[in-house]
Amino acid sequence: VYSLQPSIYDAPKSELIVTESSNKLVDLIAQSRLFLTDKFSTTTDCIASGRDKVINLEKSTKSQFNQIIDKNEQFSPNIFYIAVAGLGGSILARNSNFLFRLSLPPTIALATSYQLLPQSTNNVFSKIGSLEQSNFPELHQQRLELRNSINSSLQDTKNNFKDLTDGFNSTVNKGAHQIQELTGFRLGN
Repeated sequence: VYSLQPSIYDAPKSELIVTESSNKLVDLIAQSRLFLTDKFSTTTDCIASGRDKVINLEKSTKSQFNQIIDKNEQFSPNIFYIAVAGLGGSILARNSNFLFRLSLPPTIALATSYQLLPQSTNNVFSKIGSLEQSNFPELHQQRLELRNSINSSLQDTKNNFKDLTDGFNSTVNKGAHQIQELTGFRLGN
């Protein structure tokens, strides 16, 4: 006899059996976590290594900069003046041929650097010369020979010009002396 009303007694309890089974999602999450942790630590190590390299580069650059820049020279305003001189050179050469446009700005900037930062500029070229000597000895030797040749030509030109001016001054003084003797007027002091 079944009635529509529920029974006042509980239904008999069935026996529950609990078994452990592996869930594929849990395994996948664990593997993903291990993979990501490994990659994160590798990335962290790589970033730390890159940071250390950048810091070492910064220290090396600062050390080289301090060796090159002379302590008695004001670097800050003068480097801007040198840059402005280079820009001025590009303005001067803007309507010229390509070679002149290419060479005038660095030439003017270099001449200005020798005027405003003479010791620092000399230190830069000494450093470049030592690097050139250690890495490119043949080129260094050729450059030294060229410089010596130019210096000897320049010295010969100066000596010839001095001889010419001395001869001219001697001739002028003789002429002035003869004029003084002939006229009796004193010329000069």
